[in-house]
Amino acid sequence: MSIEHHKLERLKEEICQRFGRKISNHGDVVELADKISQSALSTQTIKRFFGLIKGNTKPSPVTLNALSNYLGYSSWDGFKDRSSLNLYHEIQRTPAGEGLDYYIKDIPSYWEVVFYKSRDKAAEIYKKGDSDYIVHFFEELGKIKNAHDTFWEWFPNLNLLKKKYYRNGLVSYRNAKNTNNAHCYANGMLFLGSYLYKNEEEAEHLFGLLNNLDDTSDMSPLPMARRMAALTIWRNHAGENIGEIKNIAVKEYLRQQENELNRYTNSYASIFIEYLIIGGMPQLISELLDLGYYPFNYSEFFASSVHYHEIRTIEALALAITGQMESSKIVFIDIIPEKYSFNDNQYYDCLYSILAVIHGNEDYRIKLSKLIAQTGYTRFYDLLELYYVKK
Repeated sequence: MSIEHHKLERLKEEICQRFGRKISNHGDVVELADKISQSALSTQTIKRFFGLIKGNTKPSPVTLNALSNYLGYSSWDGFKDRSSLNLYHEIQRTPAGEGLDYYIKDIPSYWEVVFYKSRDKAAEIYKKGDSDYIVHFFEELGKIKNAHDTFWEWFPNLNLLKKKYYRNGLVSYRNAKNTNNAHCYANGMLFLGSYLYKNEEEAEHLFGLLNNLDDTSDMSPLPMARRMAALTIWRNHAGENIGEIKNIAVKEYLRQQENELNRYTNSYASIFIEYLIIGGMPQLISELLDLGYYPFNYSEFFASSVHYHEIRTIEALALAITGQMESSKIVFIDIIPEKYSFNDNQYYDCLYSILAVIHGNEDYRIKLSKLIAQTGYTRFYDLLELYYVKK
């Protein structure tokens, strides 16, 4: 058996291992074709590769690259030369590789191709002995166009806002995309992290970046919400009048409702209120709710959303800290731990823990302390003291 033939057989074996069973019939082939990135191969091609139909030609480079991609390699050559992936797995076992562990497990197929360049770059840097390889991984990820929405914007990771590698990745994404939306999203996220772990110098710098954007008319609702909320928090923190921002927030909410942007209207408003909770501003939240600024009406979209319990937690907190305890308790009961999961999202676990203590469950005070120790978000102590009234 030639070396090339041996590697082809090894490729087949590893594909079957990842697939979970031998590729032996048409149903298996269809399922595998669906899982291969961007449906790069036809079922006939896959059948020929696994010997389910006769074919005398060798697999093409396109076929071999696509099948290698399915296993996490950047190419067929990458599969044959495993040094990059082996280094990558070694990176994941190091203490600094914790961020990779979080993101690489159970990667959806449409993300897989996004990680190849970043992974290989991290492996190269690790091989040279650079201790900042994890930072470079996220910086490279920020430059990849396909990752701008499918990674950075769709799945903000609020757990990692204190981590250098994630923050550098956000900056890399912001600079690479270089739109008002990208600047508002990234700087809004970075501001939230700075505020939570009380880096006032950095928070003020990010406030300046957000405040000095010349034209925000092209912004989408969600980045706009992060910008408006960050400006509100910092101006309130600095003792400035925030009446104008309140009026703008309400006008934008009503404008989106008039345009029937219900999904984005709710998301915009719930993000805005979430930031105000973090900013310790119950009076402003109460005024907004009195003005009809209530984003928590759950369409089918939100009821089936992975963010459903996160939004419900924000709703219950908003009601509790504005004195509507009975209404808050109804929502709180709906999201008891037996019924919800934040998928290891410690940021929302902190908010839920504050909510639980407000509703009399003192066990969550200890959990909150542990979560704060893990995240570094010491401002959650201040929020608990502000919002909890001991009976």
